[in-house]
Amino acid sequence: MPTLWIKPPDEALFYADFDAVARKNLEGVFSSENPGSPFMQALAAIGLSLYGGDQPVLQWYRGKPYFNGTLMMKLVTGGAVVPEPSADGGYKQVFKFSWRHLIRLLGAQWKLMRYVAQPDEARDPLVQSIALGFVLQGLVFRLGQDAAKLASWISGAAPIPAQLKSIVAQIQSVQVRRTALSPVWQRLFPHKGNADAELETVEWFWDRPPADDARHPQQVENILPLQRQWQGMPASAGHVMGVLVVVLDLHDMPNLAALRAKWNAPLVLLFRRARPETVAFFTQADAALFAGGGVLSHACTVAREMNLPSVTALGDAFFEYFAGMSSNHVWLEVDATAGTVRLVER
Repeated sequence: MPTLWIKPPDEALFYADFDAVARKNLEGVFSSENPGSPFMQALAAIGLSLYGGDQPVLQWYRGKPYFNGTLMMKLVTGGAVVPEPSADGGYKQVFKFSWRHLIRLLGAQWKLMRYVAQPDEARDPLVQSIALGFVLQGLVFRLGQDAAKLASWISGAAPIPAQLKSIVAQIQSVQVRRTALSPVWQRLFPHKGNADAELETVEWFWDRPPADDARHPQQVENILPLQRQWQGMPASAGHVMGVLVVVLDLHDMPNLAALRAKWNAPLVLLFRRARPETVAFFTQADAALFAGGGVLSHACTVAREMNLPSVTALGDAFFEYFAGMSSNHVWLEVDATAGTVRLVER
């Protein structure tokens, strides 16, 4: 079967700028050949073992890292589940139904939960972060088909089924621990560019990256018509109506205090990506919007901790739509509980 390659789950890592030195450092972190690499130490800390035939762990596409998703799924399920292409152009999780695989699945899940329960503060932060990443994947796997509803649950937009509440609570707890460790990634692989300089890549692919000059079937552009309401993923519940501030460059931010005084209105900050650097501006915002980024990203996790209404995954076309009118006093109504954004007036 083909190997599934996926974007790294850590937003700080994916949006870093990788020169030759940083690339070599990352390959060292995720080396499967060096028993002393942080990746191999994380597996040892949990008690997991690599499966043959799935190396390398890491490969590059358009200057960005991708991880062996097939291997990751095998690790958190004891090899009982593997991804395979589905008829709709996506991928599906295929279970291997046998007593041997069931025992491996239960064993891998038990090891992941045991790691969460044991104190680990003395271990290297990189090792802790990688290990908790495996734990997070294992917990999301336990949600099954309901994993698609996770964004609504953790943002408070929808009630969590009683039988899944403990799993969702564990996911949130693990992500908070990972968020506290994320500075170690930022120090190793800092982002130096601005918000408009992001290099778009596909979410995942099989074996070989798609050609740069071809449209990839898994990356469909969302071309926005003239409209007044958009749908994203709720990241932190709440409702705000305020003036939009489009952040084009994180290193050249407008004076938010002056804008608030000038307009005498709440400020809705729009970022292209839910990168860790964005949290520095949350104290001056009344709501935060992200064109791209996962609900378990560092920025979205911090937004929930701060009770800052936030919506993510609004799309690059959404960002571009408003970037051209950012100086025209645009008012938005943000219903972060439902994940909707509505244009009120210009």
